Amino acid sequence: MKRFWILMYIVFGKYLPPSYCFRPAKRIRGFWCRRILASMGENVNIEKGAQFSHLCKLGDNSGIGVNCELNGPVFIGDNVMMGPEVVIYTRNHKHQKDELMIKQGYEESKPVFIEDDVWIGRRAVSYTHLRAHETRHDLVCRLLLEKKKKKKKKNRKTMKQPTNNKNKNTKKTIDTHIK
Repeated sequence: MKRFWILMYIVFGKYLPPSYCFRPAKRIRGFWCRRILASMGENVNIEKGAQFSHLCKLGDNSGIGVNCELNGPVFIGDNVMMGPEVVIYTRNHKHQKDELMIKQGYEESKPVFIEDDVWIGRRAVSYTHLRAHETRHDLVCRLLLEKKKKKKKKNRKTMKQPTNNKNKNTKKTIDTHIK
């Protein structure tokens, strides 16, 4: 039965006008998507042209923007605003040196989590292993790499910094730590 609803959405729901132009479109797309998504909260808005996997979960008062793509298991929390044309990938190409990249195929899908109270702007692209969340002090959309290893890497960068003397340039070394 889920395949029927997916087909209905792909053929009709996806092409209804945006909800800000035609209010009933929000309810119609919501009706179909409630039968497709793994879970869907209340007061959800899925806009025109949105593409998503049946593995996605969408929290209360959240939305998927116009022409967005959510590929694979994407878990969206409550009160999330998503601008148009956002793309979220949950897997990547394999890229090992011992074989041609084109012959390696894809890695396994890994879930992407977008936590509560996040705003994602127009045309943002999120790759695998990312998490968007809010900070305690102010609402910010930050994409954080999951840490596979908990060791610090030291990265030294050198840049030229002009001095007051017109003929001399000095080098300043900047130490940055990547956690």
